[in-house]
Amino acid sequence: LNAEIMNGMDVLDEREKQVITLIYGLTGSPYTMAEIAYHMGLKRERVRQIRDKALRKLHKRMK
Repeated sequence: LNAEIMNGMDVLDEREKQVITLIYGLTGSPYTMAEIAYHMGLKRERVRQIRDKALRKLHKRMK
């Protein structure tokens, strides 16, 4: 599954890639949305929006 996700990541912009990588722990342990928001200087809700948009893009790509 990680390999499939990594192959589809080229449709995402840098911020979306970073959020997906951190939330799902693709390069280490997963982070919470609150932790990601703190490190990126965003609100947790904005991180959720970025995650949702990225997942929609990935889903569309995998169809």
